Amino acid sequence: MRFQTARTQDVLAGAGVESALLSSAPSVAYTGGYSPSWEMWPGYNPYVPEPVLCCAWPDRDPVLLLPNYYAPYGEACPIEIDVFPTYSHTTPLDQVAEVAKAAAGRLGSRVGRLGYEARTLPAGTREAIESHVTVSQWVDISEALERMRVVKAPEEIDAIRRASEIADLIQQFVKDSAEPGRREIDVAAEAIAAAWGQAGHRFAILVQLSSGPATAATGGWEPGERVIAQGDLICTDTAPWLGGYWSDTCNGIVVGEPAARHREIFAIVHDALEAGIAAARPGVAAQVVDETCRSIVRAAGFDYPHHSGHGLGLAHTEPPRITPDSTEMIEEGMVLALEPGIYIEGWGGFRHEHVFAVYGDGNELLSQFAHTL
Repeated sequence: MRFQTARTQDVLAGAGVESALLSSAPSVAYTGGYSPSWEMWPGYNPYVPEPVLCCAWPDRDPVLLLPNYYAPYGEACPIEIDVFPTYSHTTPLDQVAEVAKAAAGRLGSRVGRLGYEARTLPAGTREAIESHVTVSQWVDISEALERMRVVKAPEEIDAIRRASEIADLIQQFVKDSAEPGRREIDVAAEAIAAAWGQAGHRFAILVQLSSGPATAATGGWEPGERVIAQGDLICTDTAPWLGGYWSDTCNGIVVGEPAARHREIFAIVHDALEAGIAAARPGVAAQVVDETCRSIVRAAGFDYPHHSGHGLGLAHTEPPRITPDSTEMIEEGMVLALEPGIYIEGWGGFRHEHVFAVYGDGNELLSQFAHTL
């Protein structure tokens, strides 16, 4: 039995539920090995009831409920699949009613305690299921499912490492290609093409790239038609979603020879990142890691208006939250992304971010590129 399926079964048993309907993309991927097509998610399709559901039990293998429109994307799924009709060019179908019938076919006509994810199971789908299945108690197991994914199995860390190799490629490509006279959008598009070429297939990838004073913003660095100039500061935040797992890195570079101010701010942010990585050890509270990063930035007379980092895995952002108020404890086997920064209005900003796995005998960088000007 796959590790992830066994962990889900343990959670369901601990929650005392007879069966469960998993509806979040991370839970379905973790338990059943199915991730949605990146070209159709997120999005809206009138022929498909979203989200894809997975029936799970504490004492037997899960079953994926897959709309026939998505059938080709389930061919590599390692668990049993029930393909049910939601799309037909000849027969009108009630998509929500069809998914309810498919769920009832696996759950049976009566369930005592049914686990579900309140945040991601649509009310309409729940009501339709109740027209087929008598449920004594709906039990929200969202938090337990999220917590079970916090500590990663070795094969999950390997998957994040592969995604981080793509992030490394993106950062190096921008460093090599961001030259005066080039548009931001062209550099970003070519970086994505290089990443696809490296992987040998298309996949979802965030490439936020901003240049000049716009790097003083703390987000929304959408590459546009701005032409890169000599002396520009460029910030690149990239998050590849490869094989169901995410990476997330950020780097700041300067086009041409860095000025003294660039070197000064760069060094502060770099020191904050290095100190945070060293502080993120098993048994340490997340707020301590945040303070370690933030105190170095504050000592230089700055601060940043966002978290210092977050967990990473099947979701782009997972627990723990590396924030001033987070009492979550760092655990061995977590994968974290730390991202301190400094942003100066009218001048620009640096954010440095690495992905690493937490181990008791020393953390392992999963993103390997060097933060250099």
